[in-house]
Amino acid sequence: MDALELLGILRARLKFILLTAVVFVALSAAISLILTPVFTATTAVLVDPTVQQPFDTQQQSRNPLVDSLAIDSQVAVIRSAAILRPVISSENLVNDPEFGTGGTSGLVGMILKALRPGPEAAGQQAEDKTLKALAEATTVKRDGQTFILTIAVDSKDPAKAARLSRAIADSYLSDQRRQLENASNHVTSQIDDRLIGLRERLRLAEDKVQEFRAKNNLQVAGEGGLITEQDLAGVNTSLIEARAALAAAEAKNAEIQRLLRQGVDAESISDAVNSPTISRLREQYTEAARNAANLSADLLPSHPTLVRARSQLSQIQQLIRDEVARIGESSKIELKVAKDRVANLQRQLESTRTLNNADDAARIRLRELETEAVATRTLYENVLARSKQISELDQVVIPDARIISPAVTPESPTWPKKKLIVALSAVLGLLVGACIAIAGTAFRLLKARLLVEEAEEVPPAQAQSGSTQPSPSLPQTSVPGQSARKLPGRSPRNQRLASSLTTLSHIPRLANMASRQDSVIRQGEEVEAIRQALDLFYADQAAGKDTEFGLAIEKIHERIDQLAEDSDARVALLTSSATGQGQTMSAFAIAFAGACRGLKVLLVDADPLQRDLTRGLDGTPSRRQQPLANRVREDRELGLSFVSLIAGQPRHKPFELSGQATRELADIARDHDLTVIDGPLLRDLSSDAPLIAVSDLILVSLAEETQKTIAAQELADTLDKLSGDRPHALLITGS
Repeated sequence: MDALELLGILRARLKFILLTAVVFVALSAAISLILTPVFTATTAVLVDPTVQQPFDTQQQSRNPLVDSLAIDSQVAVIRSAAILRPVISSENLVNDPEFGTGGTSGLVGMILKALRPGPEAAGQQAEDKTLKALAEATTVKRDGQTFILTIAVDSKDPAKAARLSRAIADSYLSDQRRQLENASNHVTSQIDDRLIGLRERLRLAEDKVQEFRAKNNLQVAGEGGLITEQDLAGVNTSLIEARAALAAAEAKNAEIQRLLRQGVDAESISDAVNSPTISRLREQYTEAARNAANLSADLLPSHPTLVRARSQLSQIQQLIRDEVARIGESSKIELKVAKDRVANLQRQLESTRTLNNADDAARIRLRELETEAVATRTLYENVLARSKQISELDQVVIPDARIISPAVTPESPTWPKKKLIVALSAVLGLLVGACIAIAGTAFRLLKARLLVEEAEEVPPAQAQSGSTQPSPSLPQTSVPGQSARKLPGRSPRNQRLASSLTTLSHIPRLANMASRQDSVIRQGEEVEAIRQALDLFYADQAAGKDTEFGLAIEKIHERIDQLAEDSDARVALLTSSATGQGQTMSAFAIAFAGACRGLKVLLVDADPLQRDLTRGLDGTPSRRQQPLANRVREDRELGLSFVSLIAGQPRHKPFELSGQATRELADIARDHDLTVIDGPLLRDLSSDAPLIAVSDLILVSLAEETQKTIAAQELADTLDKLSGDRPHALLITGS
């Protein structure tokens, strides 16, 4: 049955199909009225994982993936027993008829109470049953990729559905708040316990520091560090000052001794020996010298006044010398004192340094103890400050979830959808009615076909007498399944044709293309059908007519393999007595089957009348002027090579192939495992034709419906004359 026949069947059985749809609609309407409606109420809760608690002062970078996973985990939390059990208690769902036992009374209730193991166990079982029922009625989903969770509760009572949805949301918020408070209390308790331990550790660390200092005499004086270190620093400073004073005393003494050795001159006394006495004497000396000079200018050298003035000058100069000598003795004493002081300070420095070096190991240990005590004190102060901060906040917690859309009482049930059920039942009724109508017609046709085939069976003796003998040139082969029955419509003339020529294979037609007027569309669809059938056949997935087609093509390849074993012959030429005999499609099927078998295949178009292969596989005009070897095209989709011998040649002239082209074609064919030539008609071939010369097997394509019009003996004589000693056979293409 084709599509038109199916439409005719549906049109003829339209009343039955409509009646089936009406029955389905009536049944669905009745069932939807019987079903108890279910109402759904939804509460929207916003869960914000970015909410920061008051005592959480650290600003940490957040991971969106972690936040998304946290939101997804809240879906399971809401449906957990920790959230639903408070709802069961607050709404008394254990005694609710829809979710719990419903408080069964009467004889049944007495029997159930008698069979229960105990009050506590029975109550726990009832609560667990109610919990399971409420969990099944609750649906929690995340709204897309947002932080919004929807809590939907199904119930037969719309008000109860809204109430339970809000109760579950409130229970979830209460649980979140309770968890935060518990976490805060737990943190506070841990901090307090930690403070006690840190306080004890700090006391022990400071006791160890003080004990070690007392044991090793490492006392500290104020903020200046250890006493030994301060002593060493003071002695070193005093020694530096003493050395400076010694150097000054040595310089002063050396200058005074130089003056004493060279003679004291009042005018050349340096600052090193300056003293108040020397200063006064130098003033008196200057005044006396000026007075003597004035007198010597007015008086004679023997004048008593001048003599007296010079005598006074000499006395002052002698006093200066005496004072300088006294200062020289004093500087020697000062120099000795300075040397003694430097020596004492050096000895004190060495002693202090020796004591300080002896305490180095003790100071290292002391620094370790002090570092540990400082670290313990810092940690203790941080924890103490954190504890005071949390205490001042009074353990305030902010829940990270809130209700943004509380559930309202639904006005219409969510199940059953009566209109949708009725519409779907109508569609299903139409489909079922159409299937029943088509199946009934198909069953009647199949039954009639079987009865006709049983009536047309031929007795075994008649079938044996009508058997044909094959030609000696090629063994008789046929498609499996055809030897067991008689082909319909075969005439005695067809039998004579089969007896004079060998039929290598019966190739069935995969699709009915007789009604198509567009040859391009027909050829394209038939090529696609051939490709699909052979792909399925060589993948061991074919069935029905695809299997018959694959077996028919495989018979041809088996004969080609047999010839290749005997004479390495792998060039097959396909021809026909007239156009429209399935020659081109047979050539394509043989070539594509070879590619499916893993062979390197060359497909040659030498049919100037059809040109279908050239149009479909090589539409490039630029190749027509190139040498034959350069015109070979690799078709990766089909897995074979193609070359056209008729591209550019006029259609009205007979096909001609030059000697050079014949040699090139033979060379190209030797590079391939199989060469299939879609050749010209028989009338355009001769025994000395180039295509006959390069061919190893000649196949004549003959449509099954044209066998009655073919002269068998004439066709046999023509093939014998053309092929010579080459094998030749018929390919019967089915209708």
